[in-house]
Amino acid sequence: MDIDPFSSRIGKEAKEEEEEEMPRSDHLKITHDDVGWLKTVDEYYYGANQSIQNAGVQYIIDTTVQALQDHPHRRFIYVEIAFFMRWWREQSEYMRSIVRNLVANGQWEFINGGWVMNDEATVSHTAIIEQMSTGHEFLFREFGVKPRIGWHIDPFGHAASQPSLFAQMGFDAFFFGRIDYQEHELRNRTKQLEFVWRGSQSLGAETDMFSHVLYTGYGFLPGFSFQRKDQPIMWDPELQDMNIKEMADDFASQIRQRARSNQTPNVLVPFGSDFQFENAHMLFKNMDHLIDYLNANQGVYDLHVFYSTPTTYMEAVHAANHVWDVKTGDFLPYADHPHSYWSGYYSSRSALKGYVRSRNNFLRATQSLLASTYLPFNIPYADLISKIEILTQAFSTSQHHDAISGTEKQHVADDYAKRLSIGSAACEDVMADILSKIVSKTGVNPNFSFCRLINESICPSTDTLTPVNSIAIVAYNPRARNVVETLRIPVKSGAAVFGPDGSPVKCQQYVNEDGVTSVAFQVEIPALGFNTYFLQHNSRDEIIPAKMIQDEMILENEFLKVAFDAETHRLKNITNKVSGRTVKIGQELMWWNASAGNKESSQASGAYVFRPNGTSPFNLNPRQVPTVTGTIGPMLSTVTQVWNKWARQTFRLYRNAAYLEVEATIGPIDISDDMGKEVIARYITDLDTKNIWYSDSEGQEFVERKTNYRPYPYNISEPVAMNYVPMNFAAYIRDVAKGDQITLVSDRTRGCASLKNGEFENMLHRRLLHDDKKGVGEPLNESNIVRTTQRIIFDPIVNASRRYRSEMASLNQPPVLLFANAGSVSKYIRENVVTFSAMDAKLPENVDLLTFKMLNTGQVLLRLQNIFAVGEDEELSKSVSLDLNSLFPALQIEQVTEVSLSANQPIQEMHRLKWKVAESKSESKEPKEFQTILDVDVKNAKVTLSAQQIRTFVIRYSVV
Repeated sequence: MDIDPFSSRIGKEAKEEEEEEMPRSDHLKITHDDVGWLKTVDEYYYGANQSIQNAGVQYIIDTTVQALQDHPHRRFIYVEIAFFMRWWREQSEYMRSIVRNLVANGQWEFINGGWVMNDEATVSHTAIIEQMSTGHEFLFREFGVKPRIGWHIDPFGHAASQPSLFAQMGFDAFFFGRIDYQEHELRNRTKQLEFVWRGSQSLGAETDMFSHVLYTGYGFLPGFSFQRKDQPIMWDPELQDMNIKEMADDFASQIRQRARSNQTPNVLVPFGSDFQFENAHMLFKNMDHLIDYLNANQGVYDLHVFYSTPTTYMEAVHAANHVWDVKTGDFLPYADHPHSYWSGYYSSRSALKGYVRSRNNFLRATQSLLASTYLPFNIPYADLISKIEILTQAFSTSQHHDAISGTEKQHVADDYAKRLSIGSAACEDVMADILSKIVSKTGVNPNFSFCRLINESICPSTDTLTPVNSIAIVAYNPRARNVVETLRIPVKSGAAVFGPDGSPVKCQQYVNEDGVTSVAFQVEIPALGFNTYFLQHNSRDEIIPAKMIQDEMILENEFLKVAFDAETHRLKNITNKVSGRTVKIGQELMWWNASAGNKESSQASGAYVFRPNGTSPFNLNPRQVPTVTGTIGPMLSTVTQVWNKWARQTFRLYRNAAYLEVEATIGPIDISDDMGKEVIARYITDLDTKNIWYSDSEGQEFVERKTNYRPYPYNISEPVAMNYVPMNFAAYIRDVAKGDQITLVSDRTRGCASLKNGEFENMLHRRLLHDDKKGVGEPLNESNIVRTTQRIIFDPIVNASRRYRSEMASLNQPPVLLFANAGSVSKYIRENVVTFSAMDAKLPENVDLLTFKMLNTGQVLLRLQNIFAVGEDEELSKSVSLDLNSLFPALQIEQVTEVSLSANQPIQEMHRLKWKVAESKSESKEPKEFQTILDVDVKNAKVTLSAQQIRTFVIRYSVV
């Protein structure tokens, strides 16, 4: 977005400083360029499909560069590197030198600097880090730029972990736009639109972030949208229609109004909006005349107005040496009026959300496989990195706040999925190429394939299973610890399973919920490595059928006993066999009727907004009793509930699993009754939760929620929608008196709420018939089928975090499976490597490997995080140390440098501004000067990670 920041110092307080500095107004020129929304990324860049929206990003950059080049006093800021890098690739070296000069002299400033302006409610922290690093790498390589400003003026609410992540990237301030209208009114009235945000309770003051909430949004001041509809500045006194005095009066009046909300004399004024500055000459020329007139009449207006940037504004505010209040928690959900809670998009386009999440795992798996094998196996990496970059860019694009959010037009959503598919195919080639090289002992490489639709019980790679041809399954583990998982593989005929050494593996052949014969077996896979398992044709063993259930059904394994009611056929209770505790837990699959508007408000439920008709959801069938089938077997037992023609749930209890898996298959949702539907899974327990529940913030710390509560005065106008918050990876309810906790872990973001004591619900799928009038211009009318998985964990509170942290990773980072025709099992084992691990020892239980990837320089980027928060676990929330030299036995560290979270600067060069905070009337701590690992200290590369801390390293390895 093109914005001119105005920072204005106004009135009596400004006059007291006038001898040293005139009152100031920082004017920000901006364009907000959505990387897809109403049009696809390509359509926006080239200016195609103008019947939908008049927008062409290439022309915005062209004309703005020219406008700046002609007038050195002008300033402009730019955000979306996905667009800018396209433009940059097309430019001559002469034009590039012009832009480099504009950047060097401060006329063109990159802020935020990510590939996109990511959403905050529906993303993961690993995805944010990836897309921000992608943009930051480009900026540093081409301009030597390290952004200092977070700029999220359009995302629909703001997560607690976002400022913490920005702080770890070296940012000094965070500007954003959308908070609940009632909180905005209060903050505006009490001069609290600026504050210090402490998003992480674990990292505390180390990641404090000066934060600024925009006064009314990021658009033009009313009356000054010259490119759209408002009158130009007519300044020539010889003209009959000269209006410059009236325009200046209006402008100054609006600045004074904004100044009343500020605690310093500085006023930030954005000048721009979505896809503005295609005619940069028009906008700059009009503002030039207005600024000149205001500054020439400072005695009248008491304003000093000039072109500026958010960095200049921030530095002026910082120089005021003010003491700021500290904000904790988040700004979710967002509402812009009493009947418009933007909590629907947490669940919009659930299929796309799930696809994006799975691509995150696949991208990380491909990156780690290349990084761990390129040196030991002498694999040329340049071309492979280029292929991985296809998915990196597509995945980064999907983090845009109108992409993964589900708030784009249908053809745009299709385009995002297409880009992810193309990138995935490129990474499939990379993984198959690498694995074929490292497994072959003879030079004859196996031909690996993937089963992209295995979640739909479709796997063409197993169709070639015959009496004379076995199937090799290479299960690659992208996690930095050994894992034990149960695989479910669809087959057309009976199959036996053999392990890496050729010995039989216990398995279960059964007919699954799709009516497809499948084989289930348990695999053990080493950290950052693979094991190979084999399917061999077997027509002798019994295939367990799915049987109709009329009586009570019990699923039981070593850890859990799960009972389903004989009459309702629904979940009844869960017993934790280790703790001996039992929880009553009822289960319902229901739907909220989406409002089309009513007498109270015309607001409809749509892609952004969740607004149900009433406070009671509807049953999926008249008696709310599903038809039930089940299987009991040695590897897993199942209960499948069929609620109607378009909704079913399958409960699975695996051998040795301390969780109950729930897979819902929803769609196409029936709208033949002309009613939009928002499908939920609800659980009713006997836990006394005091109306409190917890949901994670972007996969990091958990935020406490309370039914019908806000930390400011509010009206309850939408009692259901106002309580919905995002559940990125997990949410839980607990009974403190009993010491029991139920956690739900999810495979994608969805909306969730606890509307009554002891209850918890989450939204699975939405199909709506009306547009909510928030900009997308079409109903969210998806006719697809969504298949989504959750895991229910019932544990004592004291050790619940160990279980849910483990399952958050297990569900969302499953093994990647590659298939190949093996011929005979014994022949394949003789001719190929069947087991491999890049790691010598697994990471500590509380440490996760966030990133392990090759850089174009031949170095490797390594990120580690202590995944536990302060107070989450008595032992695992403590600091933990490890030696980088001990991680990868085949690799020897030659050089290591600790860098910022987005890897664009050495950590010792990252010096953030310090801000005074009200809690102590003293300066908050500067970000911790962590014990850094210097280039020369390769023999003592020891790392300590405190709770929730992420540390990032650039390492040059050699082969041992």
